[in-house]
Amino acid sequence: MYMRFCPSCGKENACNGKFCCFCGRNLEEQYGGNNGVHIENADERFQIWNGCLQRYVGKDKTVVLPANVETIDVHAFLNCSTMERLIIPDTVRSFRYAEPFDGSEPLRSVFIGCTNLKYVEFGGGMKVLDCMVIDARNIETIVVREGVEELAKRCFLGAGKMTSISLPSTLKKIGDHSFGNCESLKDIIIPDGVLEIGSWAFVNSFGLENVYMGNSVRKIGQSAFEGCRQMREFRFPNTDFLLEDYGRRLFMDCISLRKIYYPARMKDSVLLAFSYSDLHRDFSGKGEGGVALIEY
Repeated sequence: MYMRFCPSCGKENACNGKFCCFCGRNLEEQYGGNNGVHIENADERFQIWNGCLQRYVGKDKTVVLPANVETIDVHAFLNCSTMERLIIPDTVRSFRYAEPFDGSEPLRSVFIGCTNLKYVEFGGGMKVLDCMVIDARNIETIVVREGVEELAKRCFLGAGKMTSISLPSTLKKIGDHSFGNCESLKDIIIPDGVLEIGSWAFVNSFGLENVYMGNSVRKIGQSAFEGCRQMREFRFPNTDFLLEDYGRRLFMDCISLRKIYYPARMKDSVLLAFSYSDLHRDFSGKGEGGVALIEY
């Protein structure tokens, strides 16, 4: 049996159709002269073509992708409402997205309709984790395995129920908005090796209390921690870091913040960043009537 999956709308089409019956996309651009996806695999839950997982059609609660999957189509898990746990192996190198007709940014949300998905483990074969989990709003735990070097922008944006995230020592960059609106996340360990934290990386993660940052960070984007209302202390890395746009709005609306620790040689940069916030400074150093800025 052969099927063609439209890369734009994700619908299944009969193998003899040149155009998608639902949205009109030219399927010849996707499949060329091939009939389509041959779904008579050893395990018919996984519809794989040329190493790309086109669709998962099983009903399992725990899904472990087979080792012959190298890429994952953006619609592979569309409306997999029974899936609770997903394990992606190290053989997967990337997600595949359809380029929109209007030239805009492609849809990168890979878990549309996965309403019961709670646990995802991303393999280390993807150097850049270029996906979005925003439509899987019940995700609680995410594990990123060794090998991943970058979280693309908006990667975990909107994972409002996520309480646990494990990041690898190979990580070098946390992209813009990567953890925006992760309201249930209380603690995060940014491992040694991370060089850059993007703008708005943790914006409006209202429940974030503790940020453990390694001493490798060289650049922190503007508004990176804006709206982290439960964060009481923040420690800058012991590096000659760069605060993008002079640290503008870095701590805006961090209403519980009481102490900021920084290396003495970076005093001018930290003071300038603090001046752009809406917080009051406590010159006593105790952090009782405002925010104490403490050298180390």
